[in-house]
Amino acid sequence: MGSIFLSGFAWDYPGCSKQEISPLYQPLLDAGEPGGTVSGEGGIRTHEELALLAVFKTAALVHYATSPDWRCGGESNPCIAVLQTAALPPSPPHQKYGIFYQMKITKFGHCCLFIEEGEVRVLIDPGFFSEIPASLRNIAVVLITHEHPDHINIDSLETILHNNPQARVLTNSSVGKLLKKENIVYALLEQGQSTAEKNVTIEGVGNEHGKFHSTIPPIQNTGYLIAGKFFYPGDSFAIPPKQVEILALPVAGLWMKLEEALDYGLKIKPRVSIPVHEGMLKTPGFAHTLPPTVFERQGIQFSVLENGKQQEF
Repeated sequence: MGSIFLSGFAWDYPGCSKQEISPLYQPLLDAGEPGGTVSGEGGIRTHEELALLAVFKTAALVHYATSPDWRCGGESNPCIAVLQTAALPPSPPHQKYGIFYQMKITKFGHCCLFIEEGEVRVLIDPGFFSEIPASLRNIAVVLITHEHPDHINIDSLETILHNNPQARVLTNSSVGKLLKKENIVYALLEQGQSTAEKNVTIEGVGNEHGKFHSTIPPIQNTGYLIAGKFFYPGDSFAIPPKQVEILALPVAGLWMKLEEALDYGLKIKPRVSIPVHEGMLKTPGFAHTLPPTVFERQGIQFSVLENGKQQEF
């Protein structure tokens, strides 16, 4: 006996395990679990589309599984036609998947972001511009993109780890050397490498910081792709290996021009772009006002986060 889990409810289907179900049904079963997705010919599904589609297909699947000529994974039952054709209009083409649980993002200044994906909580780049509340708990992973102090502040990191002893620090070799001197335990997550925290994947992307000048060798910088949909490049314009929904976009810095940031955002073409790396500015100015005039004509939402205020995407 197996169960289809959807929005806190379960429907039992007899006779076979989840592993035996035909691949046709697997996306539906996955969609009902935390972090699950549905993809297919119809393109990306929104949260609302997925909920409606899953309920409709669940009814067809239960009928299919309990009818007289039922065969596990078989194709003979008339209900198979319902399962094959039940579809909703596709979502916009820039999206790649629908997510049952919306990602929550909180900015703690400059480029320090707190990501909540289902039950997994990830903190990125706690540097000296960051204003991280002492009450922050249940952090599973701390990601550090590179060694510059606006991205890693040892005192802040030690406080975070003291309050969250279960947290894993993931970073690259360059940052690792600094952490080793401070006796801070870490694991490497660099270009081409990936790991998972529960059901949430984290992938390392890129290897070089943006250049200050042709005579100054770039340091190591690793961007991070979280849950296949949120990308934070650190201080770089690294290209993620897949289309992303949410891009943390650097909009200011000695290593870049705003024009380059805008071109980068247009190239990545996420659903939403979040400005970061502007904590050194007295006021954001054009770093916040110019991007939407460029992005919104291309269907990209430019979302400025208020420090300390959680926002769902």
